[in-house]
Amino acid sequence: MIPFELTPEHFAVLGRITATFATLEHLVHYNIGFFLDSDPWIGQIVCARLGFPRAFDALVRYRTTDQEVIAALQSSLKTASDAAEARNQLVHSRWYTDFVGHAANTATRVKVGIRRGAGVQEKTETLEMTELQSIADRLEAAVYEMSSLWEKLARAGLLKGVKFLN
Repeated sequence: MIPFELTPEHFAVLGRITATFATLEHLVHYNIGFFLDSDPWIGQIVCARLGFPRAFDALVRYRTTDQEVIAALQSSLKTASDAAEARNQLVHSRWYTDFVGHAANTATRVKVGIRRGAGVQEKTETLEMTELQSIADRLEAAVYEMSSLWEKLARAGLLKGVKFLN
């Protein structure tokens, strides 16, 4: 095996993380459009320049002062933001699985960064497959949590153009 080659299992879980985050991001952008207008594409345009946590928080606070809704928003945003940060660290890293002494079913990520006053820094972290799967699970939980919140906001009449049949 080439030292930087990931196993099919690693590729599968990283793909799950990436695809689930894309779903979360789309869900937020799409529904932000219903805050601004009855056109979900408006949310895509706005969120292209604003990260979804800031845009979402500002728009909910603009539409409501209901503390229960705001608390649910903050909880969902924290879940989503934490999961997104974990995803970013994983996706924007190089990966190795064949180091000497590497335990089976682990992979090492290497992230190179440049910090003012510190120069080039390299961060290395070895993760077990269960840790990667846990991050994917957290992202999926964020999608479900955010979906529930959007439904609550829509049922409260805070999203324009969203109607329910029941």
